[in-house]
Amino acid sequence: VDRREVLRLMSSALAVVIPSRAEGFSLVAAEAAATGTPVVGRDIPGIREVLGESYPLLFDSVDGMIEGVKTVARGEYQDMGKCRERVLRLMDFEENLRVLEDALAGNN
Repeated sequence: VDRREVLRLMSSALAVVIPSRAEGFSLVAAEAAATGTPVVGRDIPGIREVLGESYPLLFDSVDGMIEGVKTVARGEYQDMGKCRERVLRLMDFEENLRVLEDALAGNN
């Protein structure tokens, strides 16, 4: 599927469910959050890195995943604003370049 079509589908979805047992930086979670679509994801480091430690729709069991999907379906979680802002900052080229330059200059 064309990249634009993937983003169109994500942005029109009720939620994106990521049941992965292992992920590096989760591009799927980042793309979904950037479109404002709720992510129901396994509570693993790569997904937490993208969505944030306190993101409420992370699960560690099948029952947790089902409950996360039900939460979104009932309309109980619709505010992706803070998460979306976080993801857009994480993926901002200019911001990442500044962080890298500061690190190389020793200005942690």
